[in-house]
Amino acid sequence: LGPRWMELVVLWADFEAKEGYKERTKLSATGRPAAVKDWIQRARSPTWRPVIKDLAEFEREFGVWWTGLQPGWRVSDTEGSAVEDGEGDWKVLRKPGVNGLLSLLAALFFW
Repeated sequence: LGPRWMELVVLWADFEAKEGYKERTKLSATGRPAAVKDWIQRARSPTWRPVIKDLAEFEREFGVWWTGLQPGWRVSDTEGSAVEDGEGDWKVLRKPGVNGLLSLLAALFFW
């Protein structure tokens, strides 16, 4: 998957360690891609892979989910992309544990 993927995994592992590997609240399931839901229903199996028949649809679903997870202060531009600059609390995305950022990483892995 490449060095950028490995960097992301290392950053995620560091985040989990700093959070004490604690389960807190879940990421919202609203708009979550079906592939991620199916993976969760299979007890987050490390060997199961979804069959993504329509990659464009998966990309759209992921975009809807990702946008819905953003903090309220993180506004979108006219094309719907999140503005990178801004200040505010990232608490809504600070979700360690199996019901947290791991689901986002799984979605990116499946993509």
